[in-house]
Amino acid sequence: GGKFKALEQNNGWTKVELADGNIGYISSDYIKIETTSGQKGFVTGSVVNVREGAGVDYKVIGSVTYGQSVDVTGSENGWFSIAYNGVTGYVCGEYINFEQLAEPTPAEKLLTEARTHLGKPYVYGASGPYSFDCSGFTSYVYRQLGYKLNRTAAGQYSNGVYVSKDQLKPGDLVMFGRGYINHVGIYIGDNQFIHAE
Repeated sequence: GGKFKALEQNNGWTKVELADGNIGYISSDYIKIETTSGQKGFVTGSVVNVREGAGVDYKVIGSVTYGQSVDVTGSENGWFSIAYNGVTGYVCGEYINFEQLAEPTPAEKLLTEARTHLGKPYVYGASGPYSFDCSGFTSYVYRQLGYKLNRTAAGQYSNGVYVSKDQLKPGDLVMFGRGYINHVGIYIGDNQFIHAE
């Protein structure tokens, strides 16, 4: 019956703040999180699905992005219910934090924007927002954050400076081709990139 402030959930554990100010972790199996209508939570994932019910088997009705404030209305089976566009939606509890998050870096904002366009169709010559080719995708994503890139993959090569593969940072453009550049994407870290294909 003890009470404490839940700060975040991750991998089956809940980070809590006790009445004396100490911070610790409790297995989520042994606690019930009570929320009040309108309690603010903050999204910790880049792009997080909002579902019709508390579980991955429910239909996705939308998404929320890193740092976005949401009104948490309850909890159920490790999921938080939130007020979402006039309806109740559910977000996995591991992606909600009850402490204000740090302002995302420009690279985090860029990658969040890029991920919102995953799954949109590839159409040669298209530059968004409903379909893209590779350089249309990169130029559109960067433009949303106020950066202007050349329109073609080869043209985008001249928009920056060359860095070796081991010096890549999230948000850098990565170029591909044999003899000439014919594909471009955005590096996301861990030897992975996001692109239109």
